Amino acid sequence: MPLYNNLKDYMRLHDIRQQSVADCMGVTRQAISRLVKNPPRYGLQKLSDLCDVFQCQPSDLIEWTSPIDPEANGKTPTGEAM
Repeated sequence: MPLYNNLKDYMRLHDIRQQSVADCMGVTRQAISRLVKNPPRYGLQKLSDLCDVFQCQPSDLIEWTSPIDPEANGKTPTGEAM
């Protein structure tokens, strides 16, 4: 299941630095750096805190896309049949 982490893009869109997000959440800048670099593995509390900082919905920060291309006739991106 492909999940995409949009946190870095969202920070750029809002012109906010990692340290500012960290200060708002009461965590270190390194903790925010790990959230930016890693696939979305936020706990619910961290996701809720990030949504509070950016006044957004969880789906704004984490995006799920189907592994199946609708134009590929039921095949995965690697060409395997489902």
